[in-house]
Amino acid sequence: MTVVHLTTGLPASGKSTHARTLDALRFSLDDYRAMMGIGKDTWSNEKEAVAIDAMMASATAAIQAGYDIVVDNTHLVPRLPKRYRKAWSSLDVRFRIHDFTNVSIEECISRDADREDGHVGEDVIRKLA
Repeated sequence: MTVVHLTTGLPASGKSTHARTLDALRFSLDDYRAMMGIGKDTWSNEKEAVAIDAMMASATAAIQAGYDIVVDNTHLVPRLPKRYRKAWSSLDVRFRIHDFTNVSIEECISRDADREDGHVGEDVIRKLA
């Protein structure tokens, strides 16, 4: 049975660091946005939908090929996890949640400030909290 790992937590809570330790193919909306040139100044709902669809299609192909995957996103609201369950429930997968919501806001802000790349900022972390 294929395992679909899902991370959940604020930015800089350790999700991606942990995801990279798993023996699974990693899928991240941040990576898809970067690959498509979607940034703070160019983001739109339409572009976000394209990034999500691209990630879903790639992840589905990996699952169908028999690979375990990790979907490395914040997942602080149930919208995407519900979509994953609907899309992949017929593919004989088991979901495993990796919960980083216990990492304090202050710790996430501190870690984010120390990042060289991918800095989201205190305001974003506080908004998501």
